[in-house]
Amino acid sequence: VGNTIEVEVETGTRVSDLMSLYEIPIGADSVILVNGITPRLNDQVNEGDVVSAFPAMAGG
Repeated sequence: VGNTIEVEVETGTRVSDLMSLYEIPIGADSVILVNGITPRLNDQVNEGDVVSAFPAMAGG
C-alpha cells in the first residue's frame, strides 16, 4: 500500500543517491530495503533491484 514508482538509474547509482534524490531522510526516521534486505548506504543499485522506503513506525 502506498506509492510505487519505477525508475531507471545510471550505472554506479548508490542507495544514498536515491535517498537524496527522493528526499528520504537518512537515519532512524526511515527504513530502506533493497530486495528485502537492509543495504549499506554506499551499496550500488543494480538492474532489477527493488528498493523500498518506509517511514519508521513505533508503537506496541
